[in-house]
Order: sequence, then structure tokens, then C-alpha cells
Amino acid sequence: MNEGQARQDIQKGVDAKNLKENPVFKNIFENIEKDILDYIRNSNPSSAKEREEAYFQLYALKQVQSKIQSFIDDGKVADRFMQESSK
Repeated sequence: MNEGQARQDIQKGVDAKNLKENPVFKNIFENIEKDILDYIRNSNPSSAKEREEAYFQLYALKQVQSKIQSFIDDGKVADRFMQESSK
């Protein structure tokens, strides 16, 4: 990792953390997840294909959340790199 990449990773991490902690963003994700789970719970037993599609939507939502967390973690690693480099 070089200093330029570290600075970019730190900024992406800060941006991702701000996004994750944004109340509106959090509410949107919570509502989407709730809607998907409600659909799965209330679906007809014969609606296996629709439930499977809803599961994939839930999986995609979790992947987005995971990527946001990954950016936050990468930013923390880059910040430690910069701190160690400045010693």
C-alpha cells in the first residue's frame, strides 16, 4: 500500500461509515429488509419461486451492507498504515 492509496481508502472508509450511520439510510435498509422478510413469511406455500427470488433480494441487500462494512474496515487498516508510516 502506498500513501496515495491509503488516503483514498481512508476517505472511502469515512464516507462509508457516514453512509452506514445516516439515519435515513439505516431506515431505508431496515424497511427493505422488513418488507422482504414479511413477503417471505406471508407467502403462499406454493410460492416457492417467489420466496426464492425474495431470498436473493435479501442476499443482495446483505452483500451491499457487507461491502459498506468492508470499506469501513479497509479505511481503518489504511489509517493504521498511515500512522505507522509517520513514525
